[in-house]
Amino acid sequence: MHDLCLTISPEQDHSGYLVKLARYENGALLACAHTPPLDIPYLRRQYLAPMQNLAPGQFPQSLVQELGEQLASVLLPSPILQALQPLLHSEKVRLRVHFSSPSLASLPWEYVCTPGGFLCLHPNLLLVRCPAAPRDTRIDSVGSLRVLVVSANPATPGYPALSAVEEEVAQIRRALATLPAHAASIEHIDIATPAALYHRLRMPPAPHVVHFAGHSDARPSGAFLVLHGTDPATESLVFADQVAEWLPLPGVKMVVLTSCLSAGAVQGVAETLSQAGVPAVVAMQARFRDQSAPEFTGVLYEVIAAHGAVDEALCEARRHLRTLGTDWGTPVLFLNSATATLFSPEPTDTVHVISIPFAANPDFVGRRGLLVQVHRTLSASESAALVGFPGIGKTQVAAEYARTFANSYPGGVFWLDASSSQRLIDQYVSLTLLQGERSEGRSARECAQAVRKQLSEASERTLVVLDNLSEATESSWIPHGEQCRLLVTTQRASLVQEGYRVIQVPPLDEEAALMLLQCRHEARTEGELEAARQLARLVGYLPLALSLIASHVARLRMSFEDYLHHIQNPLDTLQQARYTFQSTTGHEGSIYDALSVSTGSLTSEAKQVLETAAVLCASSVSTTLLVELCETLDNVQFEEAVSELCDATLAMLMPNGRLRFHELVRLFAGESATPAEHAIRRRMACAVLARWFAEANKTQNWARVREETETALALVASTQKDAPSRERIALMVQLALALTESSRFTESVALLEGALHHVPILHPDEPIHVVLCMRQLGYTCEQARQPERALYYAQEALRLARQHLPPSAPEMVECLNTAGYVLKMNGDLSQAQLYYEQALHQATETYGREHATVATILNNLGTLHEAQGDLQAAMGYLRESLEIDERLYGRRHLRVAIRLNNIGRVLTKAGQYQQAIECHQQAASIYERTFGADVADMGESLVYLGDALQGRGDVEGARSAYCHALDVFEMVYPSEHPDIQVVRRRLQEL
Repeated sequence: MHDLCLTISPEQDHSGYLVKLARYENGALLACAHTPPLDIPYLRRQYLAPMQNLAPGQFPQSLVQELGEQLASVLLPSPILQALQPLLHSEKVRLRVHFSSPSLASLPWEYVCTPGGFLCLHPNLLLVRCPAAPRDTRIDSVGSLRVLVVSANPATPGYPALSAVEEEVAQIRRALATLPAHAASIEHIDIATPAALYHRLRMPPAPHVVHFAGHSDARPSGAFLVLHGTDPATESLVFADQVAEWLPLPGVKMVVLTSCLSAGAVQGVAETLSQAGVPAVVAMQARFRDQSAPEFTGVLYEVIAAHGAVDEALCEARRHLRTLGTDWGTPVLFLNSATATLFSPEPTDTVHVISIPFAANPDFVGRRGLLVQVHRTLSASESAALVGFPGIGKTQVAAEYARTFANSYPGGVFWLDASSSQRLIDQYVSLTLLQGERSEGRSARECAQAVRKQLSEASERTLVVLDNLSEATESSWIPHGEQCRLLVTTQRASLVQEGYRVIQVPPLDEEAALMLLQCRHEARTEGELEAARQLARLVGYLPLALSLIASHVARLRMSFEDYLHHIQNPLDTLQQARYTFQSTTGHEGSIYDALSVSTGSLTSEAKQVLETAAVLCASSVSTTLLVELCETLDNVQFEEAVSELCDATLAMLMPNGRLRFHELVRLFAGESATPAEHAIRRRMACAVLARWFAEANKTQNWARVREETETALALVASTQKDAPSRERIALMVQLALALTESSRFTESVALLEGALHHVPILHPDEPIHVVLCMRQLGYTCEQARQPERALYYAQEALRLARQHLPPSAPEMVECLNTAGYVLKMNGDLSQAQLYYEQALHQATETYGREHATVATILNNLGTLHEAQGDLQAAMGYLRESLEIDERLYGRRHLRVAIRLNNIGRVLTKAGQYQQAIECHQQAASIYERTFGADVADMGESLVYLGDALQGRGDVEGARSAYCHALDVFEMVYPSEHPDIQVVRRRLQEL
């Protein structure tokens, strides 16, 4: 491990900071840099205050990243980052950060974000803090761990009841229960009062770990823990310096505070304890959600029980919280000690670890969290099964788990090849010989049965790893017993349906994949790094495939950029490499062969489903869509085919009824059919999806097709080289309409322009098709903020309509309406009004006043008068439009939401804020029910809501609405989109 110290000091002339990176053990300087000053009040106002006031899931990810980038400009300037990055690729790095300025120390540096991602989430980085005035302390690892858990939940008006304290305590017990009884003891002070805590801390033996679950806080007089008072429902405050005096040092090695705001102040609880000499203090530098505390605590103690290292445990727990919003950056670790190993149970060599058939893999990355998941599963269940695609790393995870958690199995760890009954028998016989038992007079099967029985009847917890379980292995040869824990690896899910907790082994995440890819050759330029990312995506982040490529790149001495251009197809590379590569993982690089065997053994029905799914070019496919495309199969045949694919782990059935395929499976299946067969399947798929999207657009109910959007886009892209077809154009137009309703305007424009290119070829005598396509393009280009193209298409559509259509044609009204809308958005209000009034006159004559088209034109006239500043006239048109739509569609329709937002906007301008708030809240509710919470229309409603709240004087309510809107916009728009900039300006104004 590289142990480094990073020091940040203000320059004497206050012009910025001096940053130094040095080795911890000898002070050898690796790099230094000067950085500009931070505007700390701005950071607090713009990022930290909203982060505290909003729930972690509401604070936009982009603002977290933006904050992290600003922090990185000080913590990791270019010379420091260049010195650090090569070390991260080679092995673990403990980075001790020390701030000589209290104002700097109070910032949340755990959110530092580099071009490669958040620093403290990097698989190889352990980010810790050095206290302001470090003591010469040391964590001396102990063989038997004493943990004192202190919980206080007074449930007073000032400090309300916490919902997860009991679960947090249970997680500590659960994590340490996997250790032998003599290795750890837990003592719990439940309703902790100051007297009870003082008495226990002064009474020997001293605990090694003090864990506090409850409330903490800070006032100008100091930071404190909130304990129970002497009377029910009262609290008593114990200040940080008191707690420091009570702690029996040097006996206490670590203090854990999962309470909010237990760190982050100059004299915070954590800071005070660390300065007093506690070697390691884990605390929370901000508010920490109730539900996050048990999750964090469970992983923290599980890793301590397995590895003993405090810094590794904290970093693993932090990564575990990654999916729970911004809570992952809240935990901090103050480390005084030169070492971080708190707990060293009996040495591994006292536990028998038998027959793992290959050495430890130095390139095992990105799977520590999965090891913890396996350990949790085996702590609660007798049997767990690692299931996954060939090359996904099942065997590697099992081997790493067996080595890492060996001390949790005093009865021994036994590795057995379970690919067949005969192989398992042979393995049992070899165990007999290894253990020195006599086998004279007994057959191999009798010896094997004796060993199986011995494992089943183990008196201490024992781990048996059954690698590569297959159909050729009879269940009667598998040991079962109260103390016998089974960890199985298999590609066949059906073999572990009963009696096992199934754990699907996922591909690596991108960061870990890049580390594995660079294990033999480092990407030294941005171009090389991007090429490495593309290579990782091409092979679906599959560990064995990444190892193959890493080996190949090193052997050929090529850059990743050259290698990316060199390979035409990842499958060809895997096929060529399978005879030349031998990894440290015990595999022979046989992914291609495994795919061949797996797909070759499928029934014809399963092959048909797989090849049809491959045509759709999507990682997950709707089973309903596949049923329609596989029309020669009845329901029973289809279900059996899907079951067969899932059993072979060539597909995974997801909870939402979709089938998920690994990228390499899809590519392999795509090569199986002839080009002509693929073309027929693609055209048929276009027809089915076009029909689905047309029905959704007609009924304005997109629930069925929402998840098919990416499939349809991939299908359109894959058919670019096919001959033009009506089915493909129909899909492009209908998909564009649906994308417009979901505010994905840029993609919609591209689809419509692609369709417009082929429409005259397929419909040479029907100009109406060109008119409709151009009219839609006019509207969509305006939505996509492309005014010049919008004006061209809208006016050209109107010109063609007047040339080829009668004045009463519905298409003529639509063209007039669109032209008016585009002109209004371009600022030509008088010409826009002329077109709108022509459209209204023609629509009223054709349809009557009670018609949806009339309601749309009235709405547009209302927004036009709003732009002209005539709020009274605007409200008249908008109210009439709303009333028509409510009579036609009811009060919860999408069209009603549009009218409500427009009315609310006018009400805000008129100063009627409460009515405006109610309108925007109703609109947001309708959008969320129709599309879900992550569409631009939802974001727009939230912006208008924020404007109304701000007008009413509710600044925090407005901030919450704007932050939520920004989060939505950033999911659907590119970062430079005008709507994103508008929301950012509003937030800055607050």
